[in-house]
Amino acid sequence: MTILSDRIEVDSRDFYEEDILIRDFLGIHQRPSRAIAILAGKYEGDVRISYGSCEADAKSEMEVMLLSVIGGETVRLKVSKKYENYFSVANNIISLMSSELMTPISTILVSTN
Repeated sequence: MTILSDRIEVDSRDFYEEDILIRDFLGIHQRPSRAIAILAGKYEGDVRISYGSCEADAKSEMEVMLLSVIGGETVRLKVSKKYENYFSVANNIISLMSSELMTPISTILVSTN
């Protein structure tokens, strides 16, 4: 597995994991990457996205964008269970990433922060 960031790998049992189908035909490009990073950045714990053999720190807009996820593909979201609010953080990111209109929604999220 290629890891884009230099973080230490941890046991997968410490993470809430869910596969997400990217329904927006544009995939994950700059705007959605930024919105994902903003949402992930609100959580103190580790948030990661895996696509193929690559894994990115979801708090890094550049790492998320470099995954080059295209519409119709599936990614795996991993949120550490270290803090109590991990499930709500995961759900917020899942809601954004699984939307058919990820680009317009992410534009709204980015412009309000």
